[in-house]
Amino acid sequence: MKVQNRSVQVSDYCLDRREVTAADHEACVKRGACDDEELECDSAFTYKKPALGGHPIN
Repeated sequence: MKVQNRSVQVSDYCLDRREVTAADHEACVKRGACDDEELECDSAFTYKKPALGGHPIN
């Protein structure tokens, strides 16, 4: 199978230094050690969604 090389552009996205779950980050915010600015950066955000608490924060 031959794969063609091509360039693509992606829109802005969120990227953290370490993988942190949504529940862990919410607990950090509640302690006052973290902020929650710009966490709802797209339609796939996991912050403050209890069913997604074990998922990486995005």
